[in-house]
Amino acid sequence: MRCNGYFLMFFLTEAVLLYGQVDDCNSGDFDEFRDSLIDKINDVRKSAHETPLNKSCKLEHEAEVYTKECPLHPHGAPNNTFIYGRVEIDWKFSETIDPVNTIFDKWRNGTELQIMTEREWIFVGCKLTVCIESEIVVSAGCLFGITEDDVTKSPAPTTKQTTTSTEVSTTSSAEMQ
Repeated sequence: MRCNGYFLMFFLTEAVLLYGQVDDCNSGDFDEFRDSLIDKINDVRKSAHETPLNKSCKLEHEAEVYTKECPLHPHGAPNNTFIYGRVEIDWKFSETIDPVNTIFDKWRNGTELQIMTEREWIFVGCKLTVCIESEIVVSAGCLFGITEDDVTKSPAPTTKQTTTSTEVSTTSSAEMQ
């Protein structure tokens, strides 16, 4: 695949201008990417004969807590209600990298699929964060819930980590004993 300059230039311009600060649901910043991610989740749910999810700004704001600063391992995320992935984009690029598709493809083919297709979910909030370090890092996290106000909290963090090269899982201290 050859470089799609328009897409990459748009994405990099947004990243540089915002320094990863995307503040509001429907702020206009990265809404298209977030909505694309939610559409992809709903397409998977439809394929599994599950009801499409409603977008929740409250859950999106909750998800932001875990995606902020593009961590390798988001700590304290609710168990079995949150999925997370990140993509590192080298400044010296020669091909277009679509971070939303890259992250989603890992989810669709990984254990995150079970969370995405859970029958009880009604709402989803997804947050896309861009961080500029020695390279561009794009992180995405989606939080699922039965209601917008009720997020099932986990007693210990257990988060699925997805990157472009490997999958890493954190385990709680209880699992290690």
